[in-house]
Amino acid sequence: MYYKPYEVVFQRKPDFRVTYAIFTQEEGGRYSLPFQGIRWDFQYEDPETGRKNFFIIWPEFEDLHGNVIQEVDLPIPRHGIARMWIVDSERINYH
Repeated sequence: MYYKPYEVVFQRKPDFRVTYAIFTQEEGGRYSLPFQGIRWDFQYEDPETGRKNFFIIWPEFEDLHGNVIQEVDLPIPRHGIARMWIVDSERINYH
């Protein structure tokens, strides 16, 4: 299966980059590592309303050289760097 980088999909640069760590099941996290293309939503308190809201922000994982990982059938590394994409372009300035 071919992975299409989000820079091509969204026609823009990523919104920000993060250093991530995937917690193991013993640490209260996952029992298996995710794959490139996973689409997580993030929930945190909205400072404007005080309520917890969901935000659609997708990670795109990089290899050790800063390139987007192209393999979709291999788990991503447990630690690394990810490009983050705010899917709703109207929410980019908010974040």
